[in-house]
Amino acid sequence: MTKLSTDVTGIKRITVLLLCISSMLVGCTRETSVVGSSSDVLKAGWDKYRLGEFRSAALSFRQGLDALSAGEPSRTDFLFGLATVWNLRLPVSEQDKGRASKLYDQILADDASHALAPWAALALARMVHLVPVGDVPDYDAVRAAYLTRVMQPFDESLAAEEATVYFYSTYLAETQPGSAAKAREGLERFITENPTSTFCSGAHALAALACEQLDDGDAQLTHALKALETMERDPTDPFYDYASRYWKLATTAEFQAGDFETARRFYHQLIEEYPADVRAFPAHLSLDRMDALETRLRAEIGETP
Repeated sequence: MTKLSTDVTGIKRITVLLLCISSMLVGCTRETSVVGSSSDVLKAGWDKYRLGEFRSAALSFRQGLDALSAGEPSRTDFLFGLATVWNLRLPVSEQDKGRASKLYDQILADDASHALAPWAALALARMVHLVPVGDVPDYDAVRAAYLTRVMQPFDESLAAEEATVYFYSTYLAETQPGSAAKAREGLERFITENPTSTFCSGAHALAALACEQLDDGDAQLTHALKALETMERDPTDPFYDYASRYWKLATTAEFQAGDFETARRFYHQLIEEYPADVRAFPAHLSLDRMDALETRLRAEIGETP
């Protein structure tokens, strides 16, 4: 009986201790206001957002917003930050698309000439496109959103370029006859008209997919190569994995375009840069297979290697 009482008393003490520790931790992580200039508060909000501290980020953006009078241009910066938090915060269950939409709409209503206005419009169009898992977007409505919200009113903006690529990507998600051809035509026109665009790499990648659906292996390979060539690379990120791209290019060259020279180039590149990758051994087999095939074909036509 004494032992049981001692055990119960010990459990109670441990429980009280844990509650005290929890209270201390909550106190340490309590949200605090950021002291400083408007730009300091804005920077603090985005720093917290990047770290995934969405509640604190929203607090910073709201603090900056409340400190400014109506009509001040910098209010738009805080409106955009707050809208982005509600639009994209994680987990998804904590997102509030309705609240985000109202904030983006407010940006457009306050000053449609602001630099962030095209991006607010694009965010609204993306909400039409990105539906819950299991749902199918209304692609006609999605294209209308990109066209009327972004591509037409902000046609000279970078956001309009991004919207254009998204616009034509919708055709590739459909199974209607002629959709792949529409996507290819639109994407190739975009590439021709915007050869230095940041979004050319993505446009080439989508055009390659359209050509694959159209069974045009040569054009598919051309666009896939240009997608890699024009891709922006972050020199500060040493962990980006190109193995998948090399494998896709090599297999496209070998099987879709019959371009063994290009296939060899990317099989070798994969093996040299990613020797431990699961595709390195199949790449060796592919090189051997192409060598054997070319040797056999030369023998059949009587050509000396």
